[in-house]
Amino acid sequence: MKQQLVIEVNRTHVCIEHPAEVRSIAFSPDGQTLASGSWDNTVRLWRAADGALLSTLKGHTDWVRSVAFSPDGQTLASGSRDNTVRLWRVADGAPLRILEGHMDAVLSVAFSPDGKTLASGGGYQVRLWKSG
Repeated sequence: MKQQLVIEVNRTHVCIEHPAEVRSIAFSPDGQTLASGSWDNTVRLWRAADGALLSTLKGHTDWVRSVAFSPDGQTLASGSRDNTVRLWRVADGAPLRILEGHMDAVLSVAFSPDGKTLASGGGYQVRLWKSG
C-alpha cells in the first residue's frame, strides 16, 4: 500500500506518493528539498515546492529510521535498522561514507550546529562522528 506525504506549501497541498511506509522526514536548511526515509530501505529526495522526486538513495539493507541534513545542506545522514549510518552528497545522491559500530538499529541522527559532528543513537548507544 502506498503512503502519501502531504506537504502544505503556501496554503496548497502537494501530495507525494511513497511506495512504502515513511519513518522519517527532514527539510533541507534552505527549505527547497525534503528527504524521506522508508521501510523500503531507501532515502528519497523530493522538491518541496511541487513534490517531484529528485533522487532515490539506495544502500541500506533494512528500514531507514532517521534522516538529517547537515547545516550547509550539502550532506544528508541516514540511520537504519541495518545498524549503520550513511552519508550522502545531496547534489547528486552519491554515497560518501558508511559509519559502522552500532549494535542495534540506528533510530536517530543529528548534525551539530557547525556541521562538524554527527550524532547517532540507537539501543543504549549514542555515537559521535566527525562528519568532515
